[in-house]
Order: sequence, then structure tokens, then C-alpha cells
Amino acid sequence: DLSSSYYNDYVKNILKKKKPSKTSTSTEKPTLVERITDAVKSYIYIPEEVFRFPLKLAISGVVSFTALYQMALVFVTSVVPTLQIVRQGINEDIAFLLAGFNIILSEDRAEVVRIVVYYMWCVEVCYLSAMTLSCSVNLVMLMRSMVLHRSNLKGLYRGDIYNVYNCQRSIRPSRPALVCWMGFTSFQAAHICLGMLIQTIVFFLCLLIAVFLIIIPIFHGQNLMLFKVLGNMWPFWLMLFSVVVVQHVTTRFCFIKKSAGTRDLHN
Repeated sequence: DLSSSYYNDYVKNILKKKKPSKTSTSTEKPTLVERITDAVKSYIYIPEEVFRFPLKLAISGVVSFTALYQMALVFVTSVVPTLQIVRQGINEDIAFLLAGFNIILSEDRAEVVRIVVYYMWCVEVCYLSAMTLSCSVNLVMLMRSMVLHRSNLKGLYRGDIYNVYNCQRSIRPSRPALVCWMGFTSFQAAHICLGMLIQTIVFFLCLLIAVFLIIIPIFHGQNLMLFKVLGNMWPFWLMLFSVVVVQHVTTRFCFIKKSAGTRDLHN
């Protein structure tokens, strides 16, 4: 790729004279804002004009994105219509069904129907939110893998073998390269499918707990069971806070001494 500037930059880096490094600049640490910005940029793939992914890696990315889209489509079409049919088919008989389990939401059966329909709507919203979170996480991780692939390929172009493979090795074409690429592509697609299933279940359960035990009780001002349990556990939270504070205070003032700008163990 003669239009790329990697080789020119590499040769310029070799031939240029090294300037004496200043101790002040070498000891400077990046600020918190810079570290946060770098962390966010490492998860966002920004195309570069002179960089092109190899065709096999691009095909792997397209297969992964297609698997993500197909799994999201399957999860939505297999669950959401069923929830909507159940929600539309709820009538006053649901009050007798709940009364059989000693669950009395209200004396008025029409109000019971409204409450159950509202709860079913909340379940549907939680499921769609879990699907959205799962798709977002997988897209972010896919972009992260593309960023890492690009940085590794840049290292290989510049001859930086050790930082890519963590060992000195020679790069040469291998006969099973096609089989390895096909295995990598299929593994990545299967990993996304299985990961989406697990993530959707975990996000859905967490959202259900948050909605039915925290958000709805706060809005209606009743059934605050979770807050009552947490309030009765105040000795546990007090003990946990005390243990953490005592450890930090004793470590700072009794077991660490600072001399000549360095920290050493003491006592």
C-alpha cells in the first residue's frame, strides 16, 4: 500500500535524532479528563483515510453485524407479539384467577384489569429496553475489537512484533490461514449470538427488579418492601462503613510513611 504513510513515519522515526527527554515531561501524568477521553475513544471506531482493513477481517465484521441484527430480530419477533396478545386478551376473569392465589389488587374488577394491563405493559417495556441495551453493548464491543485490530495491524506494519504477540517471532504466510480465518469468523458470530442471549436475560431481570421493586413503589407510594428491608439492615451498612473507614485511616497514618517523596511500609 504505497499511499499509506506508515512506512514513511517509521523510517522518519528511525532516522531522526533523539532529543534528550526532560524529567519533568516524563514524570507528568495525564489528567483525569484526558484519561476518560482516551477510554471513551478506545471504544469508538473512527475511520482513518489511509487505513484499510484486510478483506477477510472486513467480512468477519459484516458477519458479526449480521448475526447481531438477526438475533435481535428473532428475540423481538418471538416475544413481543406474544406479550401484546396476552395484554390485549386480559379481561375481568383475571381478578378471579388472582383471588385463587390470595392476590387481591382491588375490589373493583375493572381496576384490577387496568392494573394487570399496566404491569404487562411494564414487562414489555423492560424486555425492549433489555434488547436495546444488549444490542448497544454488542455494537460497542464490536467497535472496540475493530479499534484493537487496527492498532495491532499498525504495530505489525511498523515491525513492532513484541507488543502485538508479547514475544519475538517471525511473520510468514501459513497454510492453514484460511481455516483459521473461517474459525475466527464463525467463533465471533457464535459468541455474539450466545452473548446476546445471556445479556438480554440478565438485563431483563435487572430491569424487572428495578421497575417493580423501586420505580413503581416510589411513584405510587406503597409496597415499599425493598426500602423497608434496606432500612432494617442499617447495622450491616454501619458496620461495613466503619470497617472501610478504619482500614483506610489505620493504613494511612499507622502503616505507611512518606519520606523523600516516596511511600514505604511502616510498622
